[in-house]
Amino acid sequence: MSRRLIFLVILCTLAWSNAQAREGVSYILPKITAMVFDDNPQWRKPLYTVGAFYGYGLDNNLSGEIEGNYGFYGGDYTSAEGNGSFSYWDVAVYGAYRYPVLTEGYLKLKAGAVYMHSEHLRPAGAGTRIREGLELQLGAGLGYVFKSKITLELEYTRLKNNANNAGVALHYPF
Repeated sequence: MSRRLIFLVILCTLAWSNAQAREGVSYILPKITAMVFDDNPQWRKPLYTVGAFYGYGLDNNLSGEIEGNYGFYGGDYTSAEGNGSFSYWDVAVYGAYRYPVLTEGYLKLKAGAVYMHSEHLRPAGAGTRIREGLELQLGAGLGYVFKSKITLELEYTRLKNNANNAGVALHYPF
């Protein structure tokens, strides 16, 4: 548990800059997400992940981003066979396009590749199923910049392996 807390604190202290893509501008944002997998619909708890992404503005709207996430809580489910759980981590590379809406808001679309690793501990001693590999990742979101400092991004991401990920990214420059 202490390694997870240290990881979370490090990610939260990395936040800086403005997340809207601007040519030549770098940014880092910590994020927290809730993930569910399509093949187990009876969730007791979603799998919560903590992560961060680094981005570099290629022009005023387009940026390249690198992201990493680690499942730290939840992932338990109930099925007809009994109780089970998931664990998860990933590293992704993608392009993100932010379309300005009003002065402080933007729409975000992203597409790229993700290397993911999930472990599914099956119920009733049926063993563990491990999925890992490179997959397609598509996402969309909304962002808002408060007073040119604090940025909030809400995002939904769909992975090819039937995983749904909804998250919030927040940063404050210091």
